[in-house]
Amino acid sequence: MSYNLVPVQTEVEWAVFHDIMRRDLFSLLPVVYDENHPDHRKPDRFSFVLKHAELYVGAARLVVLGQSEMVLRLLAIAQFAQRRGHGRVLMGRLELYARSKG
Repeated sequence: MSYNLVPVQTEVEWAVFHDIMRRDLFSLLPVVYDENHPDHRKPDRFSFVLKHAELYVGAARLVVLGQSEMVLRLLAIAQFAQRRGHGRVLMGRLELYARSKG
């Protein structure tokens, strides 16, 4: 099974990231999702989408805390893709990414 952890850069990737976050995470919370919030594009935030078989199945964000620390700030799996192991794959890929940054 082919997975690709894609750093969010293009407008299409941002739209997918926001859609997954709004629909599959924030709709469950008593918070209004703001895709224009300035935190989205801060240089110490790393946003990703996970592709599987050409479908976007998840989204996540890592935040730099210090010189050698990152924390997982947001993670959501699209509803149609939940309970199929994609979250586990996404967590593994994020961990590898964070380790590669020191």
